[in-house]
Amino acid sequence: MIDKVIEIKKGESLVAVKNITGNEWIFQNQSFQIGHLPEPFIIEAAAQAALVLYAVSDDSRSNGIKFLGKVKSEFHDLPKISEQIAIRVDLVKLMQNLGIFSSNVSVEGRAIADFNLICGVMHNVQ
Repeated sequence: MIDKVIEIKKGESLVAVKNITGNEWIFQNQSFQIGHLPEPFIIEAAAQAALVLYAVSDDSRSNGIKFLGKVKSEFHDLPKISEQIAIRVDLVKLMQNLGIFSSNVSVEGRAIADFNLICGVMHNVQ
């Protein structure tokens, strides 16, 4: 879902971008005509960026089933088709099987959303 990681500081922060284009599957349903990216997809993009930071912050965390445990969100605006969202993720705390992150999403300085995320990896799941 994220298109590109722009900057990464291992164990600290990550900046990624997502281009919102009209040819994405969520915009293809003719009965679902909207001109903005829905909130759950913004949360998903922030969670993916957090999990990338989580994985590179400690190589032992890169394998296993990734999960999003909890989200606290505050939306300010919604990004429109043809805009590019910037996703900044900061690592708040890293624990054995999960991490706590803060994230903010913006479009050219315009605040879109702020998140607190708990993400992690489950190992040896059968």
